[in-house]
Amino acid sequence: MCDDMRVAVQGALARLGEPRAVDAPSLIEIDLDLHPVYEARYGEFVPVLLLGDMETGEEICHYHFDEQKWHRRLAA
Repeated sequence: MCDDMRVAVQGALARLGEPRAVDAPSLIEIDLDLHPVYEARYGEFVPVLLLGDMETGEEICHYHFDEQKWHRRLAA
């Protein structure tokens, strides 16, 4: 599922077009096995897509990419 989420998010980012604003979203992958605190928080929801950072980010979706929800959140 992680690979599927990665491909879907990369496609959605590509569809945003160029040039992208400085504050445009980007994909950063975190290996939860290397971060026990995040593993405890998100482990059962992997893959999870957050808008923002791991500490304060808003969960957009987990398991499968929800592009409509992602676009709604970006537009807000």
